Amino acid sequence: MISFTNTIHIDRPVSDVYDYLADLEHTPEWNWAITETRKVTPGPVTVGTRYRQTRSVPRPSTEELVITALEPNRLIEVDGTLGQFPAHLSYQLESSGAGTGLTNAVDLQTEGALRLIGPLVRSRVRQSVADNLDKLKSLLESSSRSESASRTERSGKTRSHLDRRVASEAMSYPTATAAARAGVNKDSLSRYRNLGLVGASGEDVYSDVDILRMQVFQMLEDAGVPIEAVATMAAEGHMSLDFIESAGRYVFVPLSDRTFGEVSEETGVPVETLSVIREALGGGSPRPEDRMGEEELAVVPLVEFQLSLGFRSRAIEQALRVYGESLRRMAETEAEWFRSEIVEPMLARGQTEDDVGRLSGDMSPVLSELSNQAVLAIYHRQQRHAWSVNIIDGIAMSLERAGLHPRDERIPAMCFLDITGYTRLTQERGDQAAADLAGEVRRVVERRAVAHRGRAVKWLGDGVMLQFPEPGSAVESAVKMVMALEEAGMPLAHVGVHAGPVIFREGDYYGQTVNIASRISDFARPGEVLVSQAVVDLATGIPVVFSKIGPVELKGVGDVLVLYAANRGASQ
Repeated sequence: MISFTNTIHIDRPVSDVYDYLADLEHTPEWNWAITETRKVTPGPVTVGTRYRQTRSVPRPSTEELVITALEPNRLIEVDGTLGQFPAHLSYQLESSGAGTGLTNAVDLQTEGALRLIGPLVRSRVRQSVADNLDKLKSLLESSSRSESASRTERSGKTRSHLDRRVASEAMSYPTATAAARAGVNKDSLSRYRNLGLVGASGEDVYSDVDILRMQVFQMLEDAGVPIEAVATMAAEGHMSLDFIESAGRYVFVPLSDRTFGEVSEETGVPVETLSVIREALGGGSPRPEDRMGEEELAVVPLVEFQLSLGFRSRAIEQALRVYGESLRRMAETEAEWFRSEIVEPMLARGQTEDDVGRLSGDMSPVLSELSNQAVLAIYHRQQRHAWSVNIIDGIAMSLERAGLHPRDERIPAMCFLDITGYTRLTQERGDQAAADLAGEVRRVVERRAVAHRGRAVKWLGDGVMLQFPEPGSAVESAVKMVMALEEAGMPLAHVGVHAGPVIFREGDYYGQTVNIASRISDFARPGEVLVSQAVVDLATGIPVVFSKIGPVELKGVGDVLVLYAANRGASQ
């Protein structure tokens, strides 16, 4: 059996809290996993009243509930099924000054096969219930006491003004909570509000849609797009931001209120293993005090279960990276065909970026709903990285056409890193030693690449091909990779970087830029990062020093190239 209690204080009279809780039809307003709760027994709510409710998380299901005890202003008890668990719930209320002390006790039966997963999900279930109670507290406290004076009876024929107010404010958050869930600071939130981009209710609360919008606005600002110009275009009706709610709902997922360190303590999963979840989802290495994203929390039960079965941490981490790499390529291919098959043909026909955004809003939820939940937790985060390019480019194009901001045309860079002596190591120490080395190299390389907005396109046995949005980040990342590998006592790496146009197809990159970068890597000596003239011309303002080697003839490259060695600067 899974048993636990949660206690909160609600700044509302006990009669208001009791009247609201006693009608279970209010449950979807404060329980994020429930989409509908409907009373199926006619007449007023009493012992024996039955409800049928629809659950969306962890999987769609229908549940039957029955009121088993009612003591006005003191106790409510309910029996039924919650998810896959037979359950007994109780709500004990007591006056506490002008407010109410509420204790919620939960007993979940774990018979048969459910006994195996019971201990694994206990901490997550308890935390989810605690989150729901916090939402209940926020809803009830946000409504004025005067609106609940008539809530002493519930005939089922009408709903009080408090009911309507609570329903309209479902899923609203105060400033600090909204900023934390969006991953923005309070100053940014205030700017977005003053520009009229969020907080449409006029009150100091924010909706889930506002949180989605804040994430997109922060992403645009990080890419150099002025948010004031976006607000101007939206206010004048030249740009619709509605696509954020429909297309971005599954992609821009808010942060939870639990840190990596807290989840590690609750579940027993090492912080290092939890960190790999973020890396598999396309992020950088987190600190223990960083908040976990809600999609990251969705992966934790799998890791918990694997550890309970005796899986090695290395095997779990390897699987997570495989999931992440494979799904990243799928998401990027989807974004590319969206651009080539939808965006470009629509613009060629004279339609606007706003038309593209509206179409995206119509089609994206359908695509998302067709995916399995176990895959979505990783897949949607990879969609975020891929779709961000289209969102930034689309809005930047609109601003350029309106004369509000020049578009920044960035030239991508390709990078090849190879390990010196990898073949000899395989021959001398065997395949397993070589595989272990490849795993260590992968961890070092991918973490430095992500930190500079780059990513590994494909691993080639003794090396890797990486893509960066612009040359400066590619060079700085490459220098740090070579340094980190040497400091870790691994074989020296040699790197080649070139910048120019590339062709993206089926998750891979092709073209002369790719070929030249590979040839430059072949020419580099162990421990050396070599770059082309094109890279030097474009990589400005980075802590790297370039030393000219001179004109070089490379195999398979028709023209003579001028190459430079890149080394860390004094400040690095």
